[in-house]
Amino acid sequence: MSSLTTDYPEGVPTPDEMIAAYEQASGRTLRNMPYYTLFSLYRLVVIVILGIRAFPDDFKATFQGHVDSLITKMMDQAQLMGVAR
Repeated sequence: MSSLTTDYPEGVPTPDEMIAAYEQASGRTLRNMPYYTLFSLYRLVVIVILGIRAFPDDFKATFQGHVDSLITKMMDQAQLMGVAR
């Protein structure tokens, strides 16, 4: 699984470390994590795009870079999974 960012503060586990800790503690194996990562990004993009409509235009222009970055991360994850071109 690839992480969405690598700039974690010291002491914060990576996504792979969190998955391993959960699997060890629960005795369950997490499967299809790339799918759930992509699905969560998709949901977040939809929420942000719908929510941004409530703000003034000058805020939208400033915030658009963040939205574009989030969409890029979502598309990168989809390409890793082989579901996007």
